[in-house]
Parts: sequence; C-alpha cells; structure tokens
Amino acid sequence: MFGRTISLIESAMNGAGLRHRVISSNIANVDTPGYKRLQVSFEEGLAQLTESLVTTDPKHVSGLKQGIPSPQVKKDETTSMRVDGNNVDVDVEMAELTKNSIYYNTLATQTYQYFSQLRTAIRER
Repeated sequence: MFGRTISLIESAMNGAGLRHRVISSNIANVDTPGYKRLQVSFEEGLAQLTESLVTTDPKHVSGLKQGIPSPQVKKDETTSMRVDGNNVDVDVEMAELTKNSIYYNTLATQTYQYFSQLRTAIRER
C-alpha cells in the first residue's frame, strides 16, 4: 500500500506540474496569432484508478487493477477568442493557474502528513 499511495500522489503532483507549465505556455502565447490553448487532463484517470481498488475486506486495500495513468496534453480547437484564431483568455488561464497551485499545495501537504504519520508509527514501536 505504501508504494501505491506514494505513486498516486507522485502522479498527481507530476500532472499538476505539467499543467502549470502548459498554462504558463498558454499565457506566454496570448498574443501569438493562431495559437490554440493547451489543456492537461489526468484527474479523471486517477479517479477511475482509485475507484478500481480491489478490496478483500472493507478495512484493507490489496492493490490496483491497472497501472497509474499518465497526464494527457490536448489542444483546445473548439473555441476562438479573437479574429486571428488565438483562443487564450488570460483571465481564465490565471484562474486555472491559481486553482492548480492550490491543488499542488494540497498534494504536498498530504504527502507531508503521510510521511509524518509513518514517522509517528515508527517512533511508537
């Protein structure tokens, strides 16, 4: 269980890091004619993965049915914000960047708490 928990958190943090870079790229290209914003999706895959946990007892988790998914970068071709074909809205991107930062910080806090609990368990022996 230890390895899977850390792997899930690591995958989520890697996805959030990639999303941060993609959003930053979108913001940097706000004035580039024809640029189409990029999006990162990975939470859906992680949610499906955690739903597939195999339990042998309601108090135990014995493993995962499948591997940890990788984040996917997709181009948003569906909208166009301006006449030149660029579809980046800086306000939306800044809101997404803030949301992603909160998500990443939450994952970092969970990681700290997880290791803190392990340290406490080891000391109590």
